[in-house]
Amino acid sequence: MLNMCLLSVITVLSVFGIYFLVKEAASFLLKNRINSRVVLEIHDDVNSAEAAIRGALRANPESEIEIIDKSRNAEINEILALLARSVPRVHIKNVPEE
Repeated sequence: MLNMCLLSVITVLSVFGIYFLVKEAASFLLKNRINSRVVLEIHDDVNSAEAAIRGALRANPESEIEIIDKSRNAEINEILALLARSVPRVHIKNVPEE
């Protein structure tokens, strides 16, 4: 009976040890700010393009934002160029015309 109780206590402590080890590893990784990359595809609608970009910037404060410009709109191109100059984590990729 004593062996069964001792085995139960050791098992519970092992499970808690593994839990805290995983918790500390996740906390360490999150403190080091693992960056992600967000990819947006922009088409010809100026209003939705601006809203999508602002939403991505707000929702992902530490991420690199890559914008694939598939628009033929000069106004969108100007907005994207200004954005790329003012926010260093925003990268614009222009798709060649087909």
